[in-house]
Amino acid sequence: ITEVVEKYPDEYAFAARMTSRIGRQFDIPINIDDTVLLTIYLNNRRLEEKRHEKPALLLIMHGNVASAIHRTIEGLYKSDNIYSYDLLLDQSMDEAYENIKSLCLKIGNPNGILVLYDMGSLKKIMEMIASETGIHMRMVELPMTLLALDAIIKVDGEEELDDVYRSILNNGFGSFAKLKEEYERYD
Repeated sequence: ITEVVEKYPDEYAFAARMTSRIGRQFDIPINIDDTVLLTIYLNNRRLEEKRHEKPALLLIMHGNVASAIHRTIEGLYKSDNIYSYDLLLDQSMDEAYENIKSLCLKIGNPNGILVLYDMGSLKKIMEMIASETGIHMRMVELPMTLLALDAIIKVDGEEELDDVYRSILNNGFGSFAKLKEEYERYD
């Protein structure tokens, strides 16, 4: 009993609260053996869930965008299964490759990694890492950086607002129909 309580204090505390409530609710005595048994069950359940991990999510973007999105997501939804990498604009591709590869190996998720990235050069890096490490990856390009760059170039060209808007939606990176078509080619 002591070993279980010392080894799994959080699970034991939860089990003790749970058995205490059950005892009060049904007006029955619950002994410490029942609490320890529930503690063992809860711990085994947690270990079983860890064995069936879900894929990891990795955000890779130029600038400090990936870590900003990561922090925002963590503020909205608690998960220990999201990772981010900020590719600095002055960073060499060789250095980025090694850093991203190390991060992927550290993630070490047996069920793969879903990578959301912002520019095409990152797709090539991720394909090389997947090939070299054997890590199963799926990649989705979210070209926000390119979209913003395209938009500022058009805006600075003194185009009319509606012209810029239509150009981005119909011809530029904002054409979701074209993006969907691109993704389907690689599936």
